[in-house]
Amino acid sequence: GAALILLDTLWITAMLSFGARLGVDFYLVYFFILFLAATSESLVLLALGAALMCGGYLYSLVVTLGPAAAWSSAHLTRLPFFVAVAALYGFLLARTRSERRAHHQLWGANRDPLTALPNRRALEERLTGAISRTLRTGRRLALLVFDLDNFKSINATYGQEVGDRVLVEVAQRLRQRVRKIDSVGRFQRGDFESPSRLGGDQFAVVLTEVTDLVDVATVAKRLCDLIAEPVQVGETVVAVLATVGIAYFPGESEMNHREAGSAVRERLLVQANRALYSAKQDGDTFQFYDPEIDRRIGTQLALGQQLVGVLDRGELFLEYQSQVELGGNTVIGVEALLRWRHPTRGVIPPAEFIPILESTSQIKEVGDWVLRTSCREAKRWDRLYPGRISLAVNVSAVQFRDREAVERLVRIIEEEAVAPGLVELEITESVLLRSTPEIKETLARIHDEVGVRLALDDFGRGYSSLEYLRRFPIDKLKIDRGFVSSIVEDEDSAAIVSAILALAKRLRLRVVAEGVETKEQLDLLIAEGCESAQGFYFSRPVVGDELLRLLLTEADDRIEAALSGSLASPG
Repeated sequence: GAALILLDTLWITAMLSFGARLGVDFYLVYFFILFLAATSESLVLLALGAALMCGGYLYSLVVTLGPAAAWSSAHLTRLPFFVAVAALYGFLLARTRSERRAHHQLWGANRDPLTALPNRRALEERLTGAISRTLRTGRRLALLVFDLDNFKSINATYGQEVGDRVLVEVAQRLRQRVRKIDSVGRFQRGDFESPSRLGGDQFAVVLTEVTDLVDVATVAKRLCDLIAEPVQVGETVVAVLATVGIAYFPGESEMNHREAGSAVRERLLVQANRALYSAKQDGDTFQFYDPEIDRRIGTQLALGQQLVGVLDRGELFLEYQSQVELGGNTVIGVEALLRWRHPTRGVIPPAEFIPILESTSQIKEVGDWVLRTSCREAKRWDRLYPGRISLAVNVSAVQFRDREAVERLVRIIEEEAVAPGLVELEITESVLLRSTPEIKETLARIHDEVGVRLALDDFGRGYSSLEYLRRFPIDKLKIDRGFVSSIVEDEDSAAIVSAILALAKRLRLRVVAEGVETKEQLDLLIAEGCESAQGFYFSRPVVGDELLRLLLTEADDRIEAALSGSLASPG
């Protein structure tokens, strides 16, 4: 009766639940139920049903009817109930499996397969939702796009497997440090239409319920520091550096503006990526988007197109500025300065086009040309003053990341027959700040094995970490022109220059003061014990032939002075 059917229901449910916990398929559990319900004569039919189990859902009805032949009349009255249970459970099981399969496919379509973070598609959906909530709450949101600066170098040096492990570790660090109301995603190469065509992979973080942009800057700095912590992959320790571009909504002009969430989303993605591009060019860890960036990027894109083939057209040239020893007022060094003579704009300042070269592979070709050309000029003045006048050449961090940088440097110096001790590479503090083990090793090889000297340019303007002077093989400090230009009027600038000179003396480093333009500046530097300087007071940058004429004039003056002294002496 009814009690018997209720008992069967509880029994079947318990058995199916038990089988599900063990991971056993429905059909196997159901056959076990039939076995318990049937008489001993059903064992043969049960074996037959087990053999048919792999056939699928339709066979369950057939197998259910099989044991009925061996059942007693009492069991036969319960047969329709068992058939109904089999049909219903089979239907529900098939539907559940279909839903799980669809859910898994949907989850996979919205996830990065390597890091399991939301991919661009999923993050865009979350960003759109966050924009809608921001419009309702009146607060702000910020989009942070991270680019791993040296990821391409990591892949090339250690292999793709190590690179993948680094990406997974960075993803875990970001995911663990952001709030639950925020989102983290990964953008693979090509997801952005970037004017710089940045290499490597990008991560993005959406910060919601932002009340102060200062907090956003704090988060960006903290996450960059977190990413910069060494990553251990087996026996390999990898240092990772990140640059961040930040866009936020609403801006000051958008507080009362209503716009479709998808339009805002696309604008934020573009703005964050442009801020990232600008930060990389300026050597900053992060930058907020500013409309001025759009104008600057437009100009740079145009210049970038015009820089293609610039060497073949002969538009690049070098000028040289003397470095003078203050004690004897003699030229002891020359800095090579790159110039671009644009066909319509005239001579373009290096600050405008060198960052564009650095964002492309052209910087290697141009860098080699600068070194080779200046070495040829150096041989001309070395014949006049053998072993006295050094050649200083500026080198960017991009060139140091090249694995063949040292080999190319050695090859050029050998081919041009210049003594390595006369060549001096000038690097900025940003190179040391964002250095990797590969860059540190390259600097050590250039200094210790090749014999080329290293100078730290614009010292005092950037981070000026004294740790750099201990960790890297620096031979010379160049005091930034910003301090020298105000040394007479500003007591703080004078104090900073005095401190740099005292520090260099204790560390046995040579010093060059940049940007000396007046006699008053020169007198103060001499009084503080500065040993050498360069600037317009001594000479403007000139081409190689003009520099040689200046050196010949100096030589003639010295010869004339020596002859005058000899004639004036008795005997």
